[in-house]
Amino acid sequence: MRFPPSIYFNLAALLILGVVTFYGLRNWEADIATDFTNAWIPGQASRIFPVDDIYSLQNRQTLVAYTPDWARREGFKRCNISYVGAEGFEFTATPFLYALLAEASTGNFDRDYFNFRTACTLAFIAAFIYFAWAFGYPLMMTACLMAFFAHCYWPLLMDIYVSNINRIQLLALAVIVALLALQEWPWEILTGFVYGLAAAAKPNLIYIAVLLFVHWGVRKRWVRLGNFALGLLPAVFFAWWLPHRYFGPTCTWNQWLTEHPQILYTDWYLTGGVLGKLTGTKNMLFFSVYGISFLAATAAAVAMMSRSSLNHWQTEIALMGLGVSVYILSGPIVHSHYFTLLIPWWLFVMRRFWRWRSSWGRTAWGLAALFLLSSHPLFSLWGLTQAPNHSLLTFAGAAILFALIFEDIRSPLPLAAD
Repeated sequence: MRFPPSIYFNLAALLILGVVTFYGLRNWEADIATDFTNAWIPGQASRIFPVDDIYSLQNRQTLVAYTPDWARREGFKRCNISYVGAEGFEFTATPFLYALLAEASTGNFDRDYFNFRTACTLAFIAAFIYFAWAFGYPLMMTACLMAFFAHCYWPLLMDIYVSNINRIQLLALAVIVALLALQEWPWEILTGFVYGLAAAAKPNLIYIAVLLFVHWGVRKRWVRLGNFALGLLPAVFFAWWLPHRYFGPTCTWNQWLTEHPQILYTDWYLTGGVLGKLTGTKNMLFFSVYGISFLAATAAAVAMMSRSSLNHWQTEIALMGLGVSVYILSGPIVHSHYFTLLIPWWLFVMRRFWRWRSSWGRTAWGLAALFLLSSHPLFSLWGLTQAPNHSLLTFAGAAILFALIFEDIRSPLPLAAD
């Protein structure tokens, strides 16, 4: 049996694009893995120096003083903390995330960092392929877009460079979307459980549940809402139990809630959000009022539009995208790598172009959003920036995408998986 030449060409093109993508995802890995180091050290703190509170300023500074000698004694070549300032390690993540990394750790920084990089790379590839398949992208288009994002999407490159977990979050979001499609009670409970773990590890996903609950309440889908909430309960318990079992009283949720604002709510962090960039304010009352108002307005709009929504799964996908966008557009602290989480919803709104070439205006807006989200280095050359890694133009791209998701709820088109 002889295959047509086009098959060989496509296979060769896919192989090349796969290599290019993998190289792009790995080539940006940092020698100073700032975020990974900050998340890895708490799990090893008892081996470095006795601490009674991971989040306290005194213990963070003490760990900085003792870690270099300890890392040299252990023979860790990649454990470089030269980026740490006078305030010590920035232990801002939740106890659950620290406990997860500690449980998965081998105790060897170099090996754990390699495993983490590999897991993040595979997670991004798997999530991207799933979202592209679910939204109807052909295989070759999927490969081309994945290669583009791996080399040109600045938030993703920053996530790779600082070794954050947004790529793993993308995989968690893909799992949630896949589970929501099953529309049966065991999977609805599992959806709540997976979401609960993802939100406990990094709370920038918390608004997703708010908008889903509003939608299900308006549609009177009480069973689906209840099953999702039922799945949250074991997730909440596990997120409390795991750090308690691993750390005891040295790293608790109460300490995180009490002390991590003192680390985060500084001039440098608060100028990362859209309100900080627009006004320069550092008043947390303003941030709170703005964030609550933005979420409430979005929830009210969702409530009105949910009354006429037909495809529940497609609407739920859109609401997840709105939840991610609301946090990015209203949060007091937004890092450049947070915009990595918008990739699936760009694919979601742009499926109109690849499958139905009827809305050129919205397609142009989608391409404009991608340009604004991807091009911070270019804007920096032009002087259009307020920070090293993102600017108001980046937020403008997120705002356009936010509006396109709303438009998709108002006038939906079918998904490939429908």
